[in-house]
Amino acid sequence: MPMKNNSQTTRKLITPEDAAFSVVRRLNRKGYLALYAGGCVRDKLLGIEPKDYDVATDALPGDVCDLFGRTITVGAKFGVVVVMTGRQAVETATFRTDQGYIDGRRPESVKFTDAREDALRRDFTVNGMFENPLTDEIIDYVGGRKDLQNRIIRTIGNPRHRFDEDYLRMLRAVRFAAQLDFEIEPQTWQAIKRYSDRINNISIERVCQELESIFVSGNPSRGIDLLFESGLGCEIFQGMDKPEIETGISVLSELGGGLGMPLGLAAVFVAAQREKTCKYLKKLKLSNKRYSHALWMLENFKDFASEKIELSRLKELYACSEYQMLVMLSEAWLRATGGDMNGFEKNRSICSGFDRENVIPEPLLTGDDVIHAGCPKGPTVGRILKELKKLQLEEIINTKEQAEEWLKTQVSK
Repeated sequence: MPMKNNSQTTRKLITPEDAAFSVVRRLNRKGYLALYAGGCVRDKLLGIEPKDYDVATDALPGDVCDLFGRTITVGAKFGVVVVMTGRQAVETATFRTDQGYIDGRRPESVKFTDAREDALRRDFTVNGMFENPLTDEIIDYVGGRKDLQNRIIRTIGNPRHRFDEDYLRMLRAVRFAAQLDFEIEPQTWQAIKRYSDRINNISIERVCQELESIFVSGNPSRGIDLLFESGLGCEIFQGMDKPEIETGISVLSELGGGLGMPLGLAAVFVAAQREKTCKYLKKLKLSNKRYSHALWMLENFKDFASEKIELSRLKELYACSEYQMLVMLSEAWLRATGGDMNGFEKNRSICSGFDRENVIPEPLLTGDDVIHAGCPKGPTVGRILKELKKLQLEEIINTKEQAEEWLKTQVSK
C-alpha cells in the first residue's frame, strides 16, 4: 500500500525568484508595471544565481500594501515596501528620483516617477538595468549591458555627483570590481581617488559591511589592493605603511577568495604592529567574537610555523575553534614572505594525529587536592595546577598517581 505524502516535506519551497516573480505577476495583473531591478538583473546576465530579487514598480506604496496581505512599510517614506511571500521578503520599490542628499548617504525626499528616471538615480550602470520577467525583456536606459560585456564599473552620470549623494558608493565600486573581476572606468576611478577622504563621513558599520563583502568575494586581494591604491584604505586604516600593506595583500593573494571577516582582517594586518592592529580592529566595531578571533590568529600564526614550539602549546592551538584558519594564515604568510616551511609542515603533521575531543586531557588534580597536600591557599595553587596542565599536555605526566608524586615535590619546596 503506498504511503501518503507528508505535505510538510513535499511542499515546494519558495525561492527568492519564485517570490519576486509572483509579486511582479500580481502587480501586472492589476495594471501596474513591475520589473526586476538592480543587482539581480546584473547577476542573471552574468550567469550568477542572484541571492535576492528586488522589484521596481509604478504602483505607489499604498497600492502595494493594499494588494498584498503581508507587508512591511519601514521604507514606505522612500517608496519601499517589503512584501512577504511565504518566508521570502521581496523589496518592492516605487520608481523614484531622489531629491537632495543632506548627509552623503540619504535623500532629503523622493519624487515618484517612471522607470527611466529611476534608472538614472542609481549608482553604477551595471546596477541600473531592469528586466521584465514576464517577457524576458532587458530594459537598459544607462548602457549597463555594454559595460557588463566590457567588464567595467562606471557611475551613472557624473561620478562626483553620484559619490556626493552617497560616499559609500566609492567603496562599493571597489567591492564590485573585486566581486566581478571588473575594471573601474577611468573617470570613476579618478573621482574615487580625489574624494577618498570623504569615506570618513560614512559610519564605520556601513564601511565594515563593504569590507566583509570584499573578503568573501572571489578576489579579496585585488579588492584590498584597489582600496589602498584609491586612497580609501589609507583613510580607513590611517597609519599603515607601504610594506605592511604590500605584505597583507600578498598574504590575501595566497589565501584566495571566500574568506570570513576575522581571517581577512588578520591577513591585512599580518605585518602590522600589535598596538596598531588593535586600534584598527576596535575602529571597525567588530563583535567581541570576531575581534578576539582575528587577534588570536595574529598572536599565534608565527608560533605555528616555528620548529621550537612546545607540544603543549601546539595542542592548545589545535583545540581552538579557529585552528583551521590559523593554519591557513600561517601557510599563506610563509608562502607570501618566502619563509621556511619546515616547522609549519612538521607541526601540521603532528596535529593531524591529534584527537580533537581528547587533545586537552581532563585535569588529574584539583585545587582542593593541592591544598590538602599541604600547599597554602593563594596564587601558588594556580601556579602548580598550570604547571601540571603543561606536563599533562607534554605527556610527561599521564596518571593521577604520577601527578600526586610530582605534587609532593612541589609542596616540599
